[in-house]
Amino acid sequence: MKSTFLAMFTLLLIGTGCVRSVHPFYTDAQLTYDPAVVGTWSDAERNNAFTITADAEQKQYSVAYTDKDGKVGHFIVHLAKLERLQPPPQLLADIVPDEPKLEENDTYKAHLLPLHSFMLVSYNAAEMKLRMMDRDWLDKFLQSHPDALKHERIGQDQTILTASTDELQKFILNNLETKDAFGDPTELRRIGPTTRP
Repeated sequence: MKSTFLAMFTLLLIGTGCVRSVHPFYTDAQLTYDPAVVGTWSDAERNNAFTITADAEQKQYSVAYTDKDGKVGHFIVHLAKLERLQPPPQLLADIVPDEPKLEENDTYKAHLLPLHSFMLVSYNAAEMKLRMMDRDWLDKFLQSHPDALKHERIGQDQTILTASTDELQKFILNNLETKDAFGDPTELRRIGPTTRP
């Protein structure tokens, strides 16, 4: 589970096209928590580092992502189990940026909308795999089936999902085996214990 959790952040933070939503991809009843994901992690090239801390009571994780240039981004992550017809449940990570530490007033900050993104997680004792929905596939699908999932187009190249959490989950589960809907899996390794970002 540990390496899998970190791989999620690699896909999101160094990948180029995450699917974004106004609503979360989870409900509170679906949340799951595992303290084993806490720690410091890196990709294979050690270009990107992730320091994960946790709030067990809230069932959430704080992630400080440091890129190869030493710049840090902060995210809040929730892990959720989505039930499907055949077990096991599908583990999903909902990722949202933490409140920005800007030197701006509250009126300015109120105009910033944190969007949710997600990744699918699967693992066993020896291998951890993560998959991210392909944004290009989704854009083409929604152009051909505009009523399949509520969304808004912003400009030429941005699709923001506006469907409810329940509708989002049904769409994800219905397309788990759809060709080209999800990218190839990836994995990360633990490089050290928890440290403060």
